[in-house]
Amino acid sequence: MPHVPGSLIVFPFIWVDGRWFLSKELTMRKGEDGMKNVEMTVTGNLLTIKVDLSKEFGPSSSKKSIIIASTEGNVSVPDRQEKVGLNVYRTK
Repeated sequence: MPHVPGSLIVFPFIWVDGRWFLSKELTMRKGEDGMKNVEMTVTGNLLTIKVDLSKEFGPSSSKKSIIIASTEGNVSVPDRQEKVGLNVYRTK
């Protein structure tokens, strides 16, 4: 897998049922991928999406809401075939 600027690759060990396992975990953070305030982590078959709800990125193009987070279109889940399209906003 080629390195993507703004991404972090981690290979942690996890303790499950009295045994250590190597769990492949990929994390994408805001960077060259264009996402705003979105962090996606894949561990095994579980996708976790983190958004800081205290951040704001200004008004939407319609000026009816405030943007909190966005993938800015559909993006690939790290090291997977699935896609995610996420918009988090609040009305003015």
